[in-house]
Amino acid sequence: MRHFDLIVGTEEEFHIAGGSTDTLTALRRVRQLTQAVLVCKRGALGCSVFEGNIADDWSQVKIHSGVRVDVLNVLGAGDAFMSGLLRGYLNDESWEQACRYANACGALVVSRHGCAPAMPTKKELDDYLAREQSITRPDKDPRLNHLHRVTTRKQHWPELCVFAFDHRKQLVDIANEVGASESAIPPLKMLLLEGARQAALEAGLQNNSGILADTTFGQQALNDVTGQGWWIGRPVEMPGSYPLKLEHGDIGSQLVSWPQEHVVKCLVFYHPLDAESVRLEQEALIDEVYRACCQSGHDLLAGSHLAARCGRPK
Repeated sequence: MRHFDLIVGTEEEFHIAGGSTDTLTALRRVRQLTQAVLVCKRGALGCSVFEGNIADDWSQVKIHSGVRVDVLNVLGAGDAFMSGLLRGYLNDESWEQACRYANACGALVVSRHGCAPAMPTKKELDDYLAREQSITRPDKDPRLNHLHRVTTRKQHWPELCVFAFDHRKQLVDIANEVGASESAIPPLKMLLLEGARQAALEAGLQNNSGILADTTFGQQALNDVTGQGWWIGRPVEMPGSYPLKLEHGDIGSQLVSWPQEHVVKCLVFYHPLDAESVRLEQEALIDEVYRACCQSGHDLLAGSHLAARCGRPK
């Protein structure tokens, strides 16, 4: 222990290290072996920092307490606490501030279902600390949830060159006009994907290339390009629907089978003079799609087109 500068543990862990079930006695025994700073985690009470001699009574020990939250899951709380503590410690901030970070990180993780995926980012943590007294349920705070979602993305795309061939109705109409079978559309989509690959290679766009392809006729193309480092968008709207309808039913059921790297693309037609009922109907469905994406972890690309004429109630 004499080689350590910092030792962090729960009361039970210090009991084991110090050979006593009395926490202060155990800490004194540990102190005999090391001059490291000792940080004792005390559960819902918070934590205490011991830089020198160990006090004889808890009344002489400062407790760094955090905001109480509803505990949904204890997994990951210790790791989260350590990450917050080290943020302050490694940046030469005060122990007061380091413990504030640590307690907040632990609170955020235990208030969510998940371990590593629940860990807060710096922006998220700072936002929580600025409002901690007013947030009783971090797991239900819209701004925190949004920050967690957008600051934990695995892939960032500063620039994209996307080839869209998610057309469905247009290609069906063309096939009908020339007397061709709809079965010819999936092979066409594969040719379009190959063309996109060749264009990306020639233009040096391998790291910022993408496609928009549909499930209806482009599933083979989607399967072929998945896992290749491309940005992949998939439409969920029924082509031409106004008010908005989803093509393959319930969005939550659809996303269960989608690879995580696939992006949900939802196009909606809109007109400033839309009837209120139409506007509210479309907004409700877009909100449903967004919430499903938040639940599944998929990104959402929402687009709007100006409708040729405003929607009216039937």
